[in-house]
Amino acid sequence: MPRFPLLCLLLATTWTSCASPPPQPADLTDLVGTWQLTGEVPVGAKIPTLSVQRDGRIGGTSGVNRYQTALQSPTAAAGSFRVGPTSGTRMMGTRDAMHLETSFLEALAAADSAMIENDELLLKQAGQTVLRFRRVRAQ
Repeated sequence: MPRFPLLCLLLATTWTSCASPPPQPADLTDLVGTWQLTGEVPVGAKIPTLSVQRDGRIGGTSGVNRYQTALQSPTAAAGSFRVGPTSGTRMMGTRDAMHLETSFLEALAAADSAMIENDELLLKQAGQTVLRFRRVRAQ
């Protein structure tokens, strides 16, 4: 028997309550709002964003330029995520910033599912996370 049963119980309760829930499939209502890509961005690049409207339109910053697209089927089953063709501005940036932008747009186009984990949006391709965002809170 542990010498400090109350401490053991408190730690067990804390660990259990800190366990994060498993990712949940995201539907359009979960996606609506502005999301910011997590991780580092190269010097000269803007942090890529994803702003989802109630009608399924999507836009944001892709690293250097602004882009826009739309969900192919905004009423698809929860977890389904496919965007249509993407258009955007055509400014040039540093080589690293342009590489980030190209990688971001390719991953966005390849994503086939969307999951919410805590307050993060995970875009996945074949079960692997290709983009991870955190929700931008209105100020």
